[in-house]
Amino acid sequence: GVVSNARRLREISIRDSLTGVYNRRYFLELAEREFFVAKRYEDNFSVLICDIDDFKAINEKYGHLIGDKVLRTLAQTLAHTIRTTDTIARYDGKRFAILLPKINLENGKLTALRLKKVIEDSSVSIPDEELKYTISIGVAEYNQETLNISDLLSKAENALDEAKKKGPSSVEAA
Repeated sequence: GVVSNARRLREISIRDSLTGVYNRRYFLELAEREFFVAKRYEDNFSVLICDIDDFKAINEKYGHLIGDKVLRTLAQTLAHTIRTTDTIARYDGKRFAILLPKINLENGKLTALRLKKVIEDSSVSIPDEELKYTISIGVAEYNQETLNISDLLSKAENALDEAKKKGPSSVEAA
């Protein structure tokens, strides 16, 4: 009926069509909410930004359909690995953001290391082979000095850039 129709439209508007996880816009909405809750209760939370290493090479070697399969598999693997209270979204092309409520930088980094390991140990089934790939992750924590949510995301992006400089499958905290 009308209700399920409205619900379906809402789902479409907040999900990434390729991977099925939340989209960036909805992620920013949730992160904004988390920001105000943490500010009010002097709590903390962390944000991870994960990026597939050498994704361009995967697309060039195997084609975009396989590239899409890697994105879908990564999204689902991460979604099944994080806590039910955490939120994953497709941040942009090949990057995913994860919101970790009530998690400080130290534990955010531990979570990132765990996720990176899960991906190292997994693969994507494609014709004739199991495709291995890795991710790098930037970690940033909300604290009382954090000005706003884009400040926090910039920190996570900078941490990701630092992780990338260290080489594939690296984690860096801001």
